[in-house]
Amino acid sequence: MPRLPNAADLMTLEEAAEDAGYRSPSTLRKAARDGRLQVIQHGTRTILTTAAWVSAYEDLTYGKGGRPRGYTVPPKQSPTATSTHPQG
Repeated sequence: MPRLPNAADLMTLEEAAEDAGYRSPSTLRKAARDGRLQVIQHGTRTILTTAAWVSAYEDLTYGKGGRPRGYTVPPKQSPTATSTHPQG
């Protein structure tokens, strides 16, 4: 059985979603329901997780570096715009 985290490391899914930059905790709630996010259920309604478990979920889901936030891809230049051939 895996070792349980320190109680100070535990946070609700709402807190975890805010810390990780999600708009709502529903993404983490669905991942927990599907078994992709490790959680501890306290009582009937409270679901707890840790920042390390959220990070592991992001690594599993989005690849090694986590998911990019606010990154925009620069537009590709057309090959004719960078051509060095003289006109004429």
